[in-house]
Amino acid sequence: MSLGDAWPSLGLAQGGYLAATPVNPTVVISIQTLDLYYLIIQCVLSFSAQSFA
Repeated sequence: MSLGDAWPSLGLAQGGYLAATPVNPTVVISIQTLDLYYLIIQCVLSFSAQSFA
């Protein structure tokens, strides 16, 4: 049994995703999406998370 099996969030993180909760995650977001959001925020200061969705 690997750590990714015991802690689903760890397995997701190794695959490039972040879970909203550490145990039994139902919502995840990709690290690439967070990186894109960060880059957009740096270029357009009026950009919001609501307009990104």
